[in-house]
Amino acid sequence: MIVEILVLLAIFVFAICCRIKSTFRISIVVILSILIVFLLNIVRIAILGHLVSVEKIKGFDFWHDGLGSLIFSFIVMTLTSFIYYFFWCKENPLSDASI
Repeated sequence: MIVEILVLLAIFVFAICCRIKSTFRISIVVILSILIVFLLNIVRIAILGHLVSVEKIKGFDFWHDGLGSLIFSFIVMTLTSFIYYFFWCKENPLSDASI
């Protein structure tokens, strides 16, 4: 739940700094970002379930509370940033005159 809120706030900050004018494109960014959050969280939960089933509690603690949870958050934020940047570049192409 925290990562979802973090992603939505990041998109809001990106929208303030580098506006995407098309509501369709910003909707696609939000939908893709939320899908990425849920899909990667499914992978994380599967890893946690496997670690509990084989009784590796230290591994569980790492992926649940430790650096492992931050690794997933970093991956989600990186992918969200790339998605936003991709759609922003579609609206703001680099022209030869500006170089």
